[in-house]
Amino acid sequence: MQSGASSLALVTADSRVLLFDAAPELPQQLYSLWQATGTRVADISGIFLTHAHMGHYLGLAYLGKEAISADRVPVYVMPRFKQFLETNGPWSACFRAKHRTEDVDA
Repeated sequence: MQSGASSLALVTADSRVLLFDAAPELPQQLYSLWQATGTRVADISGIFLTHAHMGHYLGLAYLGKEAISADRVPVYVMPRFKQFLETNGPWSACFRAKHRTEDVDA
């Protein structure tokens, strides 16, 4: 059993992979997901951020070119949180480079 912030990966019947939250332990969690399912970072269809507590979004920093270098992973957030991510580093650099945030209507 691995400790750390909570996270959830949903693998759908059509093999889409959706992550719920991006914990600071994201690299280790992705490795565990790969071991269990064979899922690669390129297979991730999107990340839903449930709320703006640090433990739920700090892992986004690992999507950047200095770490995982993920390519165009959609990040689904509420509008106010979207504005925060797009205007504050280090997350803003990820979104300028490749990723996009999507508004989630409440």
